[in-house]
Amino acid sequence: MKILARILKFTFILYIISLFFFSLYSFKDLSVNLSDRFLGIKTDKIVHFIIFFPFSFLSFIAFGAYLKRKINNYCIFVLFIFGIIISTITETLQILTPLRSFELLDLLANYIGIFIGSLLLYIIVNSSKYNRVNRLL
Repeated sequence: MKILARILKFTFILYIISLFFFSLYSFKDLSVNLSDRFLGIKTDKIVHFIIFFPFSFLSFIAFGAYLKRKINNYCIFVLFIFGIIISTITETLQILTPLRSFELLDLLANYIGIFIGSLLLYIIVNSSKYNRVNRLL
């Protein structure tokens, strides 16, 4: 079981590294065009949402057991706040990156992804008191 816990934590760390990479790397030289719209929403905002949506799930799988032992009922809230902090840091660091810029709508898309992911996680964890989610913890 310790090996599985280490693999899950390592996976979460790789996810965080990829968050920073995709948030700070300039894709101008790859000719990626995210200025188009899908269902009336700019594609880059959808990408921001998708990138941050799994944050709560991955952090819960990696650190949920530890947090449940320490702060039980506030576990998902703490992960939500941590996601907001990481999102704010990645977006703010874009100010220092050439060819990238800070945008409030990007930050809002990140926050919405984290919020919806956290909300779904909360519903799953609290509606499955005796299923496999809690057995993992």
